[in-house]
Amino acid sequence: MIFFPNMTMKRYTYTTTDKGVYGETTMGYEYADEVLVDFQHEGNPEYIKAYGVERGNLYKVYIDKKVSINNSDVLVDPDDNQYQIIGEVQEYNHFHQYKRVHLVHSRGDKLCQLTSP
Repeated sequence: MIFFPNMTMKRYTYTTTDKGVYGETTMGYEYADEVLVDFQHEGNPEYIKAYGVERGNLYKVYIDKKVSINNSDVLVDPDDNQYQIIGEVQEYNHFHQYKRVHLVHSRGDKLCQLTSP
């Protein structure tokens, strides 16, 4: 349970999408669902240094423990900004029971096509 949800983000998961020209399996991002998150800037200098990203580019989200999320997923905010998960999804099962995920804002080429059902 998270206590201060402030955003609903679309979750795209990396999965088998189709067969390629030569019959090979192709992978890509596919819309999975929407998740309610507590979205924040990461201000801890240790995490910024460990992940090697710029301070204004690193975020963290807190997600309810029941939500399924993979390390390879991409989250998209309501303004269609895409965020890659870096590091591991951290699960905390003491007292509040939540998952913490560090995100980096994807700039330039987009990882997934923004098509949802």
